[in-house]
Amino acid sequence: MFLVYNLILFISILSCLYINNWLVLWVLVELSTMMVVLIISEGSTPRAIEAASKYFVVQAVASGFLLMGILSHFFIGNSFIVFGNYDLISYCLILLGVFVKLAVLPNPFWFVDVVSGVSLYRAFYVIVASKVVPVYLFISLSSQDFLLGLCLVGLLSVFLGSVLGVNQISIRKILAFSSIAHMGWMISCFPILSYWCCVVLFFCYLLMLFPIFFVSSLCSIQGIFKQKNSQFQANVGLVVIVSLLSLGGLPPLVGFFYKWLMLLGLTGQNLFLVAGILILMSVISLYYYLSVCYSVFSVYWAVPQVFCFVNVLVSNSFFFFLGVVSLVNVLVCIFLVGPIIGVWFL
Repeated sequence: MFLVYNLILFISILSCLYINNWLVLWVLVELSTMMVVLIISEGSTPRAIEAASKYFVVQAVASGFLLMGILSHFFIGNSFIVFGNYDLISYCLILLGVFVKLAVLPNPFWFVDVVSGVSLYRAFYVIVASKVVPVYLFISLSSQDFLLGLCLVGLLSVFLGSVLGVNQISIRKILAFSSIAHMGWMISCFPILSYWCCVVLFFCYLLMLFPIFFVSSLCSIQGIFKQKNSQFQANVGLVVIVSLLSLGGLPPLVGFFYKWLMLLGLTGQNLFLVAGILILMSVISLYYYLSVCYSVFSVYWAVPQVFCFVNVLVSNSFFFFLGVVSLVNVLVCIFLVGPIIGVWFL
């Protein structure tokens, strides 16, 4: 059944990207939500069931706001078209539903409880899979007419995700707070960027997360913080370090390009205060990324030849694949800067 759930989830998400009718889109969003609930509750542990229940309740509330906005849009504008003109009430209700699904203000705290209640492998569905359609809707509906309010929501979300993530020791909670902060970045910056620029930036965010979730499907990441079990665990630790530093925005990784481009858009619109606050929050969030990286590094540094990453890459196809992904994290920053600025920016 797990494969069936994944197939239905993939089809529903993909279909949402090509639908221009709100009622059909709403049904597909609910279908994808139900698949995520079934997937994260499949472990049948009490903690997983509790997390799935919280996720279901919150998504039901978000869907209620979405449905009210859709019906208001129909009664006022007599249309179910997604890409159209909106009155203020409909627009605010739809955005509120999208914000709840993205786990930003007004209530991002449920997201941390849900992510910490499931395995890291299944957290992928909460952190990534459930965000694809809401991010797509936000990119499609965001407008510079409401830029001040969107920046306020984004900045407060970045503040919560950055400050509350400090002193966290659970990798799942760190990724949850990181997701809240990154969604805040997107909400603050996407309204002033072009559609394709936003799509590429969201793809870069997925690229930063992919190695962590891929590794978690094969072994326990939490174990690499506790003891040096093997060469395998040590090189998993190196992959985790690269991914976390990329999420923190450290050059020359793709996370630096990701944040730098959004800051470039803000300064281009003379939003220097917003850009300055985001930089400050990014430094705070980088602190807890570095603390996790230091924990991993300190465990394995004393072991002779434990970071012989090149040798393992050559002899092991699994690590060759992860090595390629980690290298792409660096190269994307170099090769996409020119095309993005020249073609898609502004």
